[in-house]
Amino acid sequence: KKEKKKEKKKEKKKESEAESSTPATAFNPYIFMGPSHDDSWPRGFPIDKLKDSFKTDVEESKIYVGDLPLSSVGVIQSLCNGDPDTDAVFRMTRPGSTEFTFDRSTTSMSLLIPSSSYAPYNAQATTHLYNAFWGLYLPISVPGRVTDIWRSYITQRIMKDIGLHVVYAPPIVHHDRSVHDYLSDFSAEGDLYEKTTKLLEFLEGWSSDADTLSERIYALWVGLYEHDYLGEQDVHAAREWLNTLVAIGYRFPDIHGANSNSNPLSTTSPFQVQPTVEGQP
Repeated sequence: KKEKKKEKKKEKKKESEAESSTPATAFNPYIFMGPSHDDSWPRGFPIDKLKDSFKTDVEESKIYVGDLPLSSVGVIQSLCNGDPDTDAVFRMTRPGSTEFTFDRSTTSMSLLIPSSSYAPYNAQATTHLYNAFWGLYLPISVPGRVTDIWRSYITQRIMKDIGLHVVYAPPIVHHDRSVHDYLSDFSAEGDLYEKTTKLLEFLEGWSSDADTLSERIYALWVGLYEHDYLGEQDVHAAREWLNTLVAIGYRFPDIHGANSNSNPLSTTSPFQVQPTVEGQP
């Protein structure tokens, strides 16, 4: 009997390990946005996945064109020309890295990030629509070069549960970046190079049966702390942030009935309705 119990415990342990290391797909949106630099990537893209991300042939990729209901969008990341948000590795290894442009012609279009993938977005020229306001909180226990990227991945994991998506849009600004010490940036970006792939595996394998979205969000922050992606102060701060949203009357999206696998390009998809532009705070 004891041996059988041990075997069962081992089986359960294997199952939990498998859940925590679920493969996750990192998506590189730059290659679809008409970049002037070949083989480019946004800050926060897992560096160990770069070679694979450059293999996509845009002409042969499965690209669908259609109207996107605003109700299915959680975050819009607008690109910028000039010196866009790339990491220190790119800036130190690419000639002319600060002279970068994306396609902003009359035929350029926004890009919907596949719901099965994760793409980093930053805190520059980024819009959170009402149903994704809860994702505005920036972690305080990691360096500034990491915080907005961690936020983007965490937010995307929760958005999968409520049928919201990230959209990359053509550039709307030109960025003249202040002088930076690239080696210092490289050091501050350490977690991005060393932990991103594992973080995405954790997020993809994570699940919660919490009845409300705020409880589910909090449970994820606790899990991130327990797996050493964030510090304890972020658990407390995230709780205060969620309580503040409740106190000001913010309406969290309903997690029941959300269908994250529906086609967001269909106008009949059962996504939740967001307030109109006039109705947003």
